[in-house]
Amino acid sequence: MKTLDNKIRAISGLTHVAAYAAIFILAACGAHQKSYQKIEGATMGTTYHIQYLGTQPETMKSEIDQLLVQVNRSLSTYDPTSTISLINSNQAIQTDAYFKDVFTFSQEVYAKSGGAFDPTVGPLVNAWGFGPNDPATTPDSATIDSILDLVGFDKVSMQGEQLVKVNPSIQLDFSAIAKGYGVDKVANLLESKGIEHFMVEIGGEVVVKGQNRHRNPWMLGINMPVENSDELFALARLSQGALATSGNYRNYYDHNGQRVAHTINPKTGRSEVSNLVSASVIAPNCALADAYATACMVLGLEESKKLATKELGLYLIFIDHNGKLDDWASPGFESTFTVAL
Repeated sequence: MKTLDNKIRAISGLTHVAAYAAIFILAACGAHQKSYQKIEGATMGTTYHIQYLGTQPETMKSEIDQLLVQVNRSLSTYDPTSTISLINSNQAIQTDAYFKDVFTFSQEVYAKSGGAFDPTVGPLVNAWGFGPNDPATTPDSATIDSILDLVGFDKVSMQGEQLVKVNPSIQLDFSAIAKGYGVDKVANLLESKGIEHFMVEIGGEVVVKGQNRHRNPWMLGINMPVENSDELFALARLSQGALATSGNYRNYYDHNGQRVAHTINPKTGRSEVSNLVSASVIAPNCALADAYATACMVLGLEESKKLATKELGLYLIFIDHNGKLDDWASPGFESTFTVAL
């Protein structure tokens, strides 16, 4: 499954939102005085960016990189020796803590989304040309039906330390939740060190806590859902929690005059295209935000709205009946989002 690239961007000093920034935290002179640090790197086929109020960014980067390597060794389908790859090849191995965490989160979102989020959909995604090797043509109905027999997260279960499949040909792919989970693990690492103000972003999935260097909530930008555009459609102000975004406006191709998007419906086995073009989710952790954002793109605008709760905030960008972009924020989260000017 290809990385969803219509992601949110962490913003700490946009000139057009300068009104939000009033007081700077001055960098201190002492070698051990806390100041805002920046760490960047590569992981999970994308990049990460971290800001935090603290010290020793070199040591912190080393620990973060080691942690992310461990997460990848569990969840990456591109690593043939990872836990998930060995399970997919039906080797009798014990699962690890990362795998079990993500499996549990996936069960929750699978159930609450009515199966719209399903980590067994990977073979269908590959068949439609959004895997590592794009096919020359789209799959026919017979191919889709045969793969659908292997789709369904209720066809796998944890028994002790091992994953059990009803059919050995079932394949798991946690691409739609792994980056969010990686963000959570890095955020947990920072918190374990007593860091109270930080922003962690991997491939556009974000967890924040506390304040940015201007003593304001963290400013997170949501991209304009238009192909080849780097403009922002909206800004989100967040002091605690996770934010993830998914969409269909970049990763697609045209087949016989019809758009084929990378969002594949696990129930129909076909590409799901609707007037919902971008879904941003605020959740207590980024694994859930990541997974629910994917579920929204499968469900479409009206069904996605039903997922909103007191803890789960949604910001949906859609095309209205006039062909123009419009937005909807779930109750209680309207003030979190501001349309960028």
